[in-house]
Amino acid sequence: MLEPRNNRTIWREHIAGSLKPQGFLPGAITLGVVILLAWVSLQGHAAPQGRAELQGRWQATEATSNGEPPPPGMLEKLTLVFNGDAVSVMGAPSTRFTVDTSFTPPHIDLMNSLHQVGIYELKNDTLKVCFGVDGDRPKGFHTEKGTDHTYMLLKRIKN
Repeated sequence: MLEPRNNRTIWREHIAGSLKPQGFLPGAITLGVVILLAWVSLQGHAAPQGRAELQGRWQATEATSNGEPPPPGMLEKLTLVFNGDAVSVMGAPSTRFTVDTSFTPPHIDLMNSLHQVGIYELKNDTLKVCFGVDGDRPKGFHTEKGTDHTYMLLKRIKN
């Protein structure tokens, strides 16, 4: 003969049923996978460097603009100085810059009258930047004739 089920019995079965390995384990595995995927995703976005890593003085060791090298003597004078949210090129008055590390390669934009938009890559004390004007962001670290793109390879100047 079956025992009559009361409200207490139903709740006990419900709670016990939700904690059974076959019911609980798949939920725990799903939650674990979601947490792992979120962590991996965040790690991927944390890798590119932001504004803080660009701070300091940088000296160009290579440069091209529209596929051409700079005039004689200019490369030695070509420096960038990042200070807070501003950058100065060759000692000119500073202009504000922004970075967006959610892209690969990360974006860097200069808030000047040319609306220079670019990409950058930072590895240790070596910085590659490539800029275009009027919102024409380069796709790679090179320039070609007629593109109005400027590429620079820079080394950090250590004090």
